[in-house]
Amino acid sequence: MGMFSTQARKDLVYCWSILLKQKVGSTYCCVEYIENHLELLDFIVVCYDNKEIALTCGNMLRECIKFPTLAKYILESASFELFFKFVELPNFDVASDAFSTFKDLLTKHGTVVCEYLTAHYDEFFDSYEKLLTSTNYVTRRQSLKLLSDFLLEPPNSNIMKRYILEVRHLKVMMTLLKV
Repeated sequence: MGMFSTQARKDLVYCWSILLKQKVGSTYCCVEYIENHLELLDFIVVCYDNKEIALTCGNMLRECIKFPTLAKYILESASFELFFKFVELPNFDVASDAFSTFKDLLTKHGTVVCEYLTAHYDEFFDSYEKLLTSTNYVTRRQSLKLLSDFLLEPPNSNIMKRYILEVRHLKVMMTLLKV
C-alpha cells in the first residue's frame, strides 16, 4: 500500500467499502471472507505503525467495524491492545485517526462491547486508566469523553455501576477535575 499514490489509496478505501457491503443472497460475501481470514484485520491494525498508510488502514478498519462480527474479533484480539499505544503516537494525524477507530470499536455495537468489557474488565480499565492519566491533554480529554459515551450506553449499565463503585477510578476522576 505504501507504494500507491494518495489518490490510489483513496480509491482502495472506496473499493474496500463497496466490497464489504456487497451481498450474495443474504450473506455479505467479503465480510464472510474476512471472518475466515481474520489475520487480515490484525494486519490492518498493525499498519497504524506505518504513518504512510495509517490513515488508509484506519478508514478500512472503520468500514470493517460496521459489522459486529469483525468488531468483536478486533476487540478480543491481541491487536486491540495496540490501540492504547496508537492513540498516543507523536504524529497527530495518525493518533487522531487511531482514536477515531478506537471510539468506533467501543461505541458502534453496544452488546459486543458489553460482552468484551464484562470478560476483560480489569485488563481493559487498567490500560484505559493510562489514557486518562496521560501527559497529553488531548488524549486525556478525548478519553474522558469516550469513557462517558460507552459507559452510558444502556447495555453497559452494569459495567458503569461496577466502574463508579471502585475507589481507584474515583481518584482518577478527582485528579482530572483538578487539572
